[in-house]
Amino acid sequence: MSYMYVEDLCKLTDENGKRLEYLVDMLEHASQQGSVAEKKGSYQQIGDYSLFVLGMFPESLGQGRRALPPSYYAETGRHGYRVASEVKSALKTTVVFRKLAGKFERCVLSLNWIREHTADPFYQYMLRQFGIT
Repeated sequence: MSYMYVEDLCKLTDENGKRLEYLVDMLEHASQQGSVAEKKGSYQQIGDYSLFVLGMFPESLGQGRRALPPSYYAETGRHGYRVASEVKSALKTTVVFRKLAGKFERCVLSLNWIREHTADPFYQYMLRQFGIT
């Protein structure tokens, strides 16, 4: 999951090439995928997107015309990783996605912690002192 650019956050596109920015649209797109690789990629993206938004920008969930509760994002993220783990693929990725689905809330809490501490001026100072940023 690398979301330095908005284009990476919304990788899924509709048939016209327009980025899908809403979770509901991503789910519909994923359910219509025919090939195994496309289906796995779509559900992985749903899991990644849900995890990222819940972990780093939870305040954004109440905004917009298609606002959904955090519990919906959590359940959808777990489901995305679960489906990605069940699609036939390499054993290593299957295990990773299964663990992400099972420990989704812990991953969200970890990202919340990182967000909170990297926003703190003290930690920003310490990270700069050690050349981490």
